[in-house]
Amino acid sequence: MCDIPNKQQICIDACRYALKKNGVAFMKFLQKNYKHIKWDESFEFNSYQDTLLAHLVCPLTANNVKCARYLLETGFMGLEVYQHVFDGALQTAISFQNTPGIKILLAEKFSNKKDKVIRDYVMKQMVKKKLKKQAELIEKDKSNQTVLNLIMKVLTKTMIEMVKQGKILSSDVFNLCWLHNKDEIGNAMLEKCKQLLNIEKLYNNMNNQKWLEEYVVNNRNLLLWMDEVKGSENENKEENIITDNKDQNKTSKKRVKWHDLQRKCNDEIKQAEEKLKDALEKEITSSEESLDNYKKLTEFKWDVQLAKECRQDNYPNGVQSIFNEQELLNMQINSDDATFNLKYVYDFEMYLNDLLARAHIMNDPFQAEMENIFRSCEGCKFEPGPIKTHNQCKLKAQVEYKDKKFPKSAHIIDVLRCQATFPNIERLVQGLENFTSLIRSPQYRKKMALRMHNKGKVITTMTKTKRTK
Repeated sequence: MCDIPNKQQICIDACRYALKKNGVAFMKFLQKNYKHIKWDESFEFNSYQDTLLAHLVCPLTANNVKCARYLLETGFMGLEVYQHVFDGALQTAISFQNTPGIKILLAEKFSNKKDKVIRDYVMKQMVKKKLKKQAELIEKDKSNQTVLNLIMKVLTKTMIEMVKQGKILSSDVFNLCWLHNKDEIGNAMLEKCKQLLNIEKLYNNMNNQKWLEEYVVNNRNLLLWMDEVKGSENENKEENIITDNKDQNKTSKKRVKWHDLQRKCNDEIKQAEEKLKDALEKEITSSEESLDNYKKLTEFKWDVQLAKECRQDNYPNGVQSIFNEQELLNMQINSDDATFNLKYVYDFEMYLNDLLARAHIMNDPFQAEMENIFRSCEGCKFEPGPIKTHNQCKLKAQVEYKDKKFPKSAHIIDVLRCQATFPNIERLVQGLENFTSLIRSPQYRKKMALRMHNKGKVITTMTKTKRTK
């Protein structure tokens, strides 16, 4: 029991440093004592009882949002465990109308790139829906109802024809027509998408790909996809929407128009998978030699030591960070702008851009070297891949490596890509053996394998399952 006052005293001392605007002293003090702090325990400071984070965003007590930001960014207080402490601090900041404190806490809450994309999408949908409702009301006030219906009927008919022919569409006009006649417009758009989403035809039709990309995948202004479908109870029970968002799971029983499109895509994928499995099984069982080659493929293992953790900065020739995390936090705490996140900017802008600049310099020699390796492989079709974009790398670092150490962008190791396609399993095994023998040769002794995925075992499992049936 004697150590409890000491723990409270640590928090009180931290608040004193924060109140005196001594950010460096607060930072050093927290680094030394953070393991002894009970983050969810309230203590009294300046006649106010609350947690350390709440004191830092309370104008009556510690009142130092820079220190609050430092506390959140260091990860000393894990938000997964202490979400209630975070929510309490946010409520304190809102109660006292501490705008900088609210900004800091909300920025931390919505720092996940994926959550931000979803949030922006919802906001756009709400704004668009409101504007269209207002437009409808204005038109009803201005025009006679009969005239309005006639105009909208002609406009809707025109829009349906434009959708069927895959013409350029105006999102605003489309939304207006959809609000006037949801069933006709919605069904026309859904049927057009189902028609285009044919896995046998879509892959080599660039026009259809671009149309879907423009008006379905990347268009967040169309209202129809988030419109709830009032289907039968059996239809709703059959829907099985897979999601990794807990909040979405609560509402996944509601079926929206987008789910119909999703179901069509899933059906196409399943058909393609079945077709591929049938062709693969036919090839595997065609002869004893094919069966032996397939066995070699599924049992293939890289007998060299793979890297335990794939990071750019783990190797002398990799991209190294100029600053460590602590140095950036030291610079940041002296900034007058409480919302400026130096660690974020350096990681996802400066370091990542340095990595991409090097990738563009290395791309031509890399592709030439890989093509040279596979040139001797009979039947091999080599294709260079596109360099990953900044947005692709940034999203991957923020989502897949969000819990990794700084800089998170150092985990991006697949910026340069290529593809080698073989006509059958026999040629694939030969190409794989040729590749591994070359990598082990003295010519490539300075090269090493960082990561390897053998998905042959997955195919084996699927094949065995089919045979059992």
